[in-house]
Amino acid sequence: MPLFLLLLLTSIASGQTYWEYMLHPERLSYALAAEIQHFSSWARNGSNSDLGHYYGADQYGHQKLCDVQGPGVVVAMWWTQDNQTSQWRWRLYVDNNTTALIDTPLVYPFGEMHPFLPPVADSSSGGYFSYVPIPFQNSLRITYNDFRDIYFHVTVLKLPSGTIVEPFTMPPSPQYLTMLDSLADRLSTPQTPIYVPTVDVIDTTAALPHGQDISALEFDGVGQTRRLLLKLNNRTQQVFENFWIRVYTDGYPLPDIEGPISVALGTPIGWRPYRSTVTGSVGDTLYFNLPIVFDKRVRIEFENLTGASQTLYAGLEIADGSPGPFRLHGQYREMNPTRLWSNYLIADFDGPGNYVGTVQDMQQPDNHVLEGDELFYIDGESTPSWHGTGTEDYYKGGRYWTPVYTQLPLHGCVAYLADTAAAYRWHNNDPIPFETRLRYETEVGRFNNLSGHYRTMAYAYLQRPQWKIVDASGDGATHSGEQLRLVGENIDPELPIVGARLGDFQLSLVDASLIAVNGDSILDAKFYTPDNMTAGVYPLMLVLNIGSDSLYDFDTLSVAWQHLGGPSLWFQPKRPDIGNVVFAGDSLDIEMHGLHVGESASAAINGIPCPWVGAVPSADIFGKLTGVIRVPDGLSPGDYLVTATPQTGLGATSDSLLHYRNWFRVEGEVLHHAGWSGARIKEEWCRDWIRADNTDPWGRMSCYVFTGNSTSSYVNLPFWSPSGGTYQAKYFFGRTSNAAVVTVQVNGENSLVAQDMYQNTLYQSWVRTDTLHGGTHTLTPGQNLLTLRTVGRNASSTDWKAIFDQVMFIAMETPASKPAVVEDVIIQQLDSLVRLTWLPVERDIDGAPLTPYAYDVFRAAPADSLWYWHAEVPGTETTWTIPVSIGDCFDFVIVARRGTNLPASSLSRRQLDRGME
Repeated sequence: MPLFLLLLLTSIASGQTYWEYMLHPERLSYALAAEIQHFSSWARNGSNSDLGHYYGADQYGHQKLCDVQGPGVVVAMWWTQDNQTSQWRWRLYVDNNTTALIDTPLVYPFGEMHPFLPPVADSSSGGYFSYVPIPFQNSLRITYNDFRDIYFHVTVLKLPSGTIVEPFTMPPSPQYLTMLDSLADRLSTPQTPIYVPTVDVIDTTAALPHGQDISALEFDGVGQTRRLLLKLNNRTQQVFENFWIRVYTDGYPLPDIEGPISVALGTPIGWRPYRSTVTGSVGDTLYFNLPIVFDKRVRIEFENLTGASQTLYAGLEIADGSPGPFRLHGQYREMNPTRLWSNYLIADFDGPGNYVGTVQDMQQPDNHVLEGDELFYIDGESTPSWHGTGTEDYYKGGRYWTPVYTQLPLHGCVAYLADTAAAYRWHNNDPIPFETRLRYETEVGRFNNLSGHYRTMAYAYLQRPQWKIVDASGDGATHSGEQLRLVGENIDPELPIVGARLGDFQLSLVDASLIAVNGDSILDAKFYTPDNMTAGVYPLMLVLNIGSDSLYDFDTLSVAWQHLGGPSLWFQPKRPDIGNVVFAGDSLDIEMHGLHVGESASAAINGIPCPWVGAVPSADIFGKLTGVIRVPDGLSPGDYLVTATPQTGLGATSDSLLHYRNWFRVEGEVLHHAGWSGARIKEEWCRDWIRADNTDPWGRMSCYVFTGNSTSSYVNLPFWSPSGGTYQAKYFFGRTSNAAVVTVQVNGENSLVAQDMYQNTLYQSWVRTDTLHGGTHTLTPGQNLLTLRTVGRNASSTDWKAIFDQVMFIAMETPASKPAVVEDVIIQQLDSLVRLTWLPVERDIDGAPLTPYAYDVFRAAPADSLWYWHAEVPGTETTWTIPVSIGDCFDFVIVARRGTNLPASSLSRRQLDRGME
């Protein structure tokens, strides 16, 4: 028996399972009897200062980076900081020993001392890392001491109580070093899984036209893939982002992996030559080395969405193996733009399983996007077990991958350009096991204050559920008439399945055929939900015939499946104010489910119609409609439901209230300077500057900090107003011992004059001001300008700082002006439509020049005393069409409007006496 195999079997028998999966990642297709415990320096006080937060001090006064009870093994370590010296000490205590097993300068265990040597431990791209396993039986403690704080991570794999572990020693045992050498050999040849011999190779070459897919690689049998190879004749970013891969195993009809090869194969921004243990290139060919395990077959499909024909070569190396119950899954996600103030979701896996890797593409020109922390929520926890310290830190870099980004076997940055960062991280050494669920999120910027184009692929070995329930709209519920797909695995072919029920309602088959379990013991059936079923929660069941035409049994697939009945509606304000507050002219993202294909809908708030922004959207093949509406004028401050009425069928009501107020807020977090003169501009996190007992209501806990250097320093800050009109400004600033005297201007007019922001505070901490009442200003719809000026300094102040938190613009009541009504409207009857056409308006009612922003269409029945607002037409258009029914009798009037602020929902006929009806 080979020495390596003998040692591996011995290590397994003694509980050293970590060597097994580190060298043979296919073993992660089995459940890992362990749990992850993650230590890091993330800021517990809610600030962005993710350094210097330790786990207490030991008896010697040294700061603890990790303090954990065994049995277990440290599987990964990382830290970063600049200007380190030999005085920075790193100490390791194993199994309750009071004397440190290692006492050395901090940098040494990260590539500069045995056995912590490359490629298993090293420093690169601003980060110091180690994947050298440090096993312990009873306990382990790692400490650090120096006056200069560091950023750090330590990941521990906790093993079940009673597991026998050979503790780490110095010098390490011969058996340990043999295994470590094997790991180093594996990482030294990342493009080749050296411990997995190839037993078969299949390949194909094909020209794939645009819009077509091909099952390029298929293999029947039991085993695992050793390596997937792919070569395209065109290797640009545009092609990689639109050339998709799908991986199927064991005859399962839904893909285990699906997404563009840009992130699926670790090439987020086009061709980049590098080599990692999972992705990279050999010559002109991409490779993918995560083992795809199967016990019946594997099939790999490619789809070309690039707009042109592509020539491909695809190869698959097959190896022997004993696949576990888990299959490799990949979740692809994309969001453009990511939503401000909300985490970006990278993975949401149902367990059991083992998380094994991430590829992330971030397009955002502000490198502060990398300040976002990663968060792993394991098995339903509300507080993450794993809380990181920054995006590039998760990828084992540091200081924004300073001085240069690199690619290494288990982590790396593929590219760090002016507006793009792309990176990968493989958890070969530190997989994250979970029993029920793993949810992985990341912040976009230090407190989700930035927005960008994010694309990610997350990999995990998962056990597929016996039954998977897939609704067509993808919201985890059904609507009337919606398709519901039931996919079952390992189903007895003799099981007498004759149908499905939702509560007491029988579901009809989409295809009028018998329900049958195929040769792979898989059932794949599609049903329609009833049109007349009341909304509610029902059991979803298979119907089994157990002996006669009238005797049935039921197999419950879901005890509480939600049926929504008619259409459902969700909204989200485009301008994300605190508490989702909106103002007239704001826009709402709208999503409706449960419509007929091609059907459109009209939306309203408190009965006031809301125009669609752009073309009126219609429902896709899944019955989903997405679009944007504008919040109308005419609402009183309050909380309202948003409603939508499809062309046919029942209407929909939002599941949450819209909070309408007579003001809008501008926060420092959303401002970007357009010109300045002074010392410094910086966005600061309030938690870094306020005292722990400070309960002041700082907006979102971030401020725009402008530090001037004289009485002439200023910064121009453009801001967006959802509507034009007259507003009262109310400001909130921070006071501190190094603040300046500040003046604020709005559109060039003085608003807040010579406010002294000095206050004697301890250690230059901040205190929020009370409301500072500014002037009354006329704002135009769209862009306006806020200017901060430092015009002086208190004699006791030490600097010229202006700490801007937010300004609230409160709408003032203004006398109603007489609308400019369109004359010479032509009405044309077209079957069941009426078309209104008019000449462009060039002057307002007083004869002044007018370029309409929009035209408002009002209508009324002949006996009505009011005109009712009906629609908005862009100011560049001079025609509008409305469907009518036989017997309808309406008068119409068209009104030209200057700004984005919608008119009232109704107007007196006397106000529009110049209109042509």
